[in-house]
Amino acid sequence: MQTKSWHKRILAALLCVCLAACWMPTVSWAAPDTEIFLDPLNGDDHNDGSSKEEAVESVEKAMELADGGVVYVRNTVSIDSEVTLKNTVFQIAEGESDITFFRVGQGGVLTIEDATLIGNGAVTVQVNAGGTLNIKQGASLKYGASSAVQVFDGELNMYGGTISNNKSERDGGGIYLWNGTAQFLGGVVENNRSEKAGGGLCALGNSNVTIDGTIFRNNEAGTNGGGVYIEANGSKDATFVMKSGSIENNTAPNGRGGLAIMAADYNVDATLSGGTIQNNLDEDQEDTAILLGSWDTEYPVLKLSGSPNIQGAIDLWDEGEIDKGAYLIVNGAFSPAQPLCISDIYGLEGRAVVRYAQGLTPNLEDFTTSFTSTALAVEGSNLVWLDLVRIRVYTATDSGQWKSDWVYVYPNQAIDPEK
Repeated sequence: MQTKSWHKRILAALLCVCLAACWMPTVSWAAPDTEIFLDPLNGDDHNDGSSKEEAVESVEKAMELADGGVVYVRNTVSIDSEVTLKNTVFQIAEGESDITFFRVGQGGVLTIEDATLIGNGAVTVQVNAGGTLNIKQGASLKYGASSAVQVFDGELNMYGGTISNNKSERDGGGIYLWNGTAQFLGGVVENNRSEKAGGGLCALGNSNVTIDGTIFRNNEAGTNGGGVYIEANGSKDATFVMKSGSIENNTAPNGRGGLAIMAADYNVDATLSGGTIQNNLDEDQEDTAILLGSWDTEYPVLKLSGSPNIQGAIDLWDEGEIDKGAYLIVNGAFSPAQPLCISDIYGLEGRAVVRYAQGLTPNLEDFTTSFTSTALAVEGSNLVWLDLVRIRVYTATDSGQWKSDWVYVYPNQAIDPEK
C-alpha cells in the first residue's frame, strides 16, 4: 500500500509540473548574431572567419558561416558570375571606408534579396560594362557614399527593396548612371542626398531609364532634379520613360524640379504616360514637378499620353524665339488627373508649347499656366502662348471712394464680371 501511495504522489507531482509548464509564458532564447570577416584579397575559405586574421575568401563561404548574421568586408568583392546575397547583413569593416563594397564586372550578375548592405561611407555596389545588378524585395542599401549604386555601361534592375540614406558630394545621392540601363519596377529610393544633381537618381551620358513602379521620395539635390535627373551628354541620345510609380516630396534648394530632363551634347527621348509627380520644392520653395532644359542648342521634348498625375509647374526653358525651346507633345489618348501647369522663361506669344500628334485634337482643359499675364490658345494643332490684355478696373466702395486693380483678360473677348 505504501508503494502504491508513493507512486501516486510521484504521478501527481509530475502532472502539476506539466500543467504549470503549459500555462507559463514561452521565452525564446536566441544566440547573438554571428560575425564573420570576408577578405577576398587575403582570406582563405579554410579559415573560420571569426576575425580579420581568420577571414574567409569567398562571399558564399561568408554567408554560410554567418548563417543570418553579419559579414564584415575588408576589401572589394568582385563579382564575375551569378551571386545572390540573402539573409545576411553586410558591412564595411572598420577602417575600410574608402573601398567599393561590391564590384560587378563582365558576365557578373549580383542579386540582392532579403539582405542589407551598410556602406558606412563606401560605395555600396559598382556595376561595370557587362555586369548586372538586381535589387529585389527585402533588399536594403544604405549609408553609402559617392552614391549607393554606381552603374558604368552596366545594367540595374530594381524590383523591390530600398535605397536610402546615402549621400554623394557629386551627382546621384542614391544612384548614379553613366551610359547605363536601369529599370525601376518597384521598391523605394528615399532620403538620399547629392551635392550636385539628382538626389535620388542621376543618369548621365546615353543612359536608358524606365520608371514603372518605384517610388522616389524625400531626396535632395544641391542643384537640379531633387528626385531624378536625366542628362544626355554622352555619344548619343538618352531615353527616359515613366509609366507608373512616383516622384514626390523631393527638394532642390538651389535648382529646379522633382524630375529634371536636360539636353547637352545630345537630347533625351522622354515619354510620360502615368505615375505621380507631386510636392517637389525648388529654390523658391515652389512646387516644380518637371524641368525641361538645355546646356546647348537642343531642347528636350516630353511626349505625353495616358493619365499621369502631375502637380506643380512644368518649367520649359526657351530662348525667347518662336522655334527655340522645350515643349510638350501629346502623342496618344491623354486624360491627366488634373490640368498640367506650364511655365517658361519668356512666354513668347505664338510659341507652341504643347503640340499634338496627327489626328489628335488640342484640348485647352488639359493645361493651365503659372502666368497671370499669359494664357494658352489653340492655333492649328498646337497650344501657343497668348498675351492677355491688362486693364485697370475701378470699383466703388461703400464709403464712396474708388479703388482700382489690374486684371488680365483675353483680347477681343468680354471681360469676366467676376474679375
